[in-house]
Amino acid sequence: MKKRVSLLLIVAIFLLAACGGREEALPTPIPATALSTLAPAPMPTPIPEISVDNDAQLLQSTPWQWLSYLDRAVGEFAIPDPQNYVVTFQADGTVQVKADCNNAAGTYTTNGSSMTITLDSVTLATCSESSRSEQFLTLLSGAAVYGVVDTQLRIDLFAEAGSLAFIPEWANPPASPTPVSPPPTAVPPEPTASPVGSCADSGPRQHANGTYTVPHYTVAIGDTIYSIGLRFGLSNQQLFKANPGADNGIVTGQTLVIPCGSQEHSLVVAPSYERVTFNPGTIAATFNSSIDNNQPRGFVIRAFAGQTMQINMASAAEYLTIHVQFDDGAGQPGTSLPLNGTNSTANNNAWVTLPYTGDYFVTIVPITAPESPNMSFTITFTVQ
Repeated sequence: MKKRVSLLLIVAIFLLAACGGREEALPTPIPATALSTLAPAPMPTPIPEISVDNDAQLLQSTPWQWLSYLDRAVGEFAIPDPQNYVVTFQADGTVQVKADCNNAAGTYTTNGSSMTITLDSVTLATCSESSRSEQFLTLLSGAAVYGVVDTQLRIDLFAEAGSLAFIPEWANPPASPTPVSPPPTAVPPEPTASPVGSCADSGPRQHANGTYTVPHYTVAIGDTIYSIGLRFGLSNQQLFKANPGADNGIVTGQTLVIPCGSQEHSLVVAPSYERVTFNPGTIAATFNSSIDNNQPRGFVIRAFAGQTMQINMASAAEYLTIHVQFDDGAGQPGTSLPLNGTNSTANNNAWVTLPYTGDYFVTIVPITAPESPNMSFTITFTVQ
């Protein structure tokens, strides 16, 4: 009986040992699939803001040639010879302009995107009929806003009159700029120019805002000969011929004669001319004279070809214009000579090299009606 119990205990011990030695197999771990790292979405590249200082630096970085003009009433047209119209903005606030056969100089100011251009001196050469010399100078004087984008300079004009586009002088203009249609909010078109020589007034326009009472036009601030001519259908030469001395510049308040049709307008003539003589051994003579009842005052001087006539004149406050004309062969004033120096002010200092030997007529004309019937002035003639 005891042997049977012992045997059972031994069997039980073996069974327990066998069970205790078996470890439960753990499941084979499944390797985790590596998650692909997603690249962050690219951030949009910020557009750099052009600072005012940067715009000013770009403005001064190169001479700019005139590429096109956008007239908001008509559309954009390209300038066929942009290299003939160049503007250079200097760091010292001065501006140099090449306008075809003419040159100009002046100053400019910028404040943020605002711009003003003031041209102080302009040559008066007569360019070809297709030239845009005077138009270019007139448009520059109307600058209001500017900006430089993608190496192109844009200047917007006052009163939304239009825009000028420029490219650097070293750049080649595109073969055929794409025309730009006028925006739907375009300002009303300016009056079209009157038929040539019609003497019809097409109405005030930019740079021709003066008043007109046949046949006299009163110059307003900002007016130019070119725009006045467009208003009345006249060329610069027609206006110069009818208004001797206007080729030396016009001033606010000045009265211009508007010639009509093919009618020839006589050159300015004084009621009478006083002969100027010089004391022996002298080259100068001074006169105290006056403008009476708004009538021009005249002098006549005999001189030789190649001599220089210098005229210094001063009035109390009124602006006066000096005209020098040579004898037309019949003892009367003929063609007006272009003068150098200062003219059409209260203190004039003008001079001219004389082309012929003979009499020269000097006519003093008030630009505006004097406040009193008699206006005194002093004039000195020097011939040498």
